[in-house]
Amino acid sequence: MDYFDEYILNNAVPVTNESINYRNMYLNVMETSIAAYDFNDIDEKINFPIYDFQDIFMGYSRIGMTRLLSVMAFLMKEGMLKEVDDFWARLMNAVLDDILKEHLKSGVEFLILEVCTALYVLGPDIDYYSVYIEKLKTINPYDQYDSTLMKKPKEELYNFCMYGICAEYLRGLLTGEDTDDFIQKHWDVQKSRFNSDGRYMDPGCPMVYDITSRYRLALMLGLGYKGSVSGEMKEVLTKGSYNLLFQMSSDYKFPYGGRSNQFNFNECLAASMFEFYATGFFKRGDPVTAGVFRYNAVKSVDGLSQWLNAKPARHIKNMYPIGSSYGIDSYGTYERYMGTMGTFLSGAVLFMNESIPLYKIPDSIGSYVLSEQNEFHKIFASAGGYSVEIDPAADSKYDSSGLGRLHFQEAPAELALSMPFASSPKYLLGKFSNDKARSLCPYWTFEGNREYLSESKYSYKVKHVVETLGQVAFTVEYSIKNRG
Repeated sequence: MDYFDEYILNNAVPVTNESINYRNMYLNVMETSIAAYDFNDIDEKINFPIYDFQDIFMGYSRIGMTRLLSVMAFLMKEGMLKEVDDFWARLMNAVLDDILKEHLKSGVEFLILEVCTALYVLGPDIDYYSVYIEKLKTINPYDQYDSTLMKKPKEELYNFCMYGICAEYLRGLLTGEDTDDFIQKHWDVQKSRFNSDGRYMDPGCPMVYDITSRYRLALMLGLGYKGSVSGEMKEVLTKGSYNLLFQMSSDYKFPYGGRSNQFNFNECLAASMFEFYATGFFKRGDPVTAGVFRYNAVKSVDGLSQWLNAKPARHIKNMYPIGSSYGIDSYGTYERYMGTMGTFLSGAVLFMNESIPLYKIPDSIGSYVLSEQNEFHKIFASAGGYSVEIDPAADSKYDSSGLGRLHFQEAPAELALSMPFASSPKYLLGKFSNDKARSLCPYWTFEGNREYLSESKYSYKVKHVVETLGQVAFTVEYSIKNRG
């Protein structure tokens, strides 16, 4: 923590000549995130069964629809979406009625979170508000959420449970019910999932599921949670204040690593977290650090323009036809994850303090090495406008070991390398396939065969770190069994 404090205070400078309305920028991204939804088509099918395996052109996934409700609520509140009140009400009732049915695998915690966010934003003056609240009061989280201590052993409770904890706070906030018992019992399990750096260890430690879980805590605390475990939640978020900031590439892209790591909602998540931290530092009397966080928030979202300006807008960082499913996990469909961009950016709108001045760290000054020799096994380095990300022990289902990212601030992120390639990835490649794990890495010859670091198992150490003005140098030493 002290290192990061000193780094920011010694290097940050005010940003001048910035006249963009960043609140509007966030809202415009939210608007784009739901532009592909055909409200008339949804209205015609609104009473069809709504199940998660269906896409928006067949009957509509419930997660997709609740996220649509949430994004619409923000846009309706801002006057950016008009004459849709009746449609929104019909959809809200249809979703709530479906939630109250029995489902083998419900995912209700995801749905309640979005429904409650939408109602929180629009407030009690909307039509049928009391009807919605009465339906929310009938929810029994122990029975209807998937990841609870009533349904699963604590060893199996991971990020779904973090959604449930947040959903219960929001449901209690709206209904007036005391939901703190559920929150406390499940937080007692979940707090052990956070490591000493305040990072969430979902199975395999994917980067995305760390930040989504922390975002649940930020949403609770940002909307006023002061329950029995609020102090422990604040402590976790404080420990993790800086790591995401220094993991972002010089092109303001979210780090690769594990499942779902190339979806465009990742930068939206980062922006929400950065705005949350900016507001917190500003309240504590540190406008410079607050300004650096705010600057990273707006640059993260601004960097999505090429994907959002595409026709149609893309939910993942490639230009393959959406119907090809190229690059997505089986669940990462367009109708689910395009609208997710909007819901994950909603925190930036809720948390932002527009009076915080922007600060940045110039390329010619900033240089650092961040080595995480723990469950997340990552090395980040930045200097002179360049940045690298190395995963010395990658999850072979999604990445390969070695140097997997090289970015330069003034060049397109895809020009050199943004992520490594898994040899047999769990994400879909359409008609294509990979024959080897690929990264920027050394190779050697053993018994006449060429072997690559990207496909090897080893231990590693980061050594000889030198940080000077605008430059860094370091060594990664790999030890490979039977190879030296």
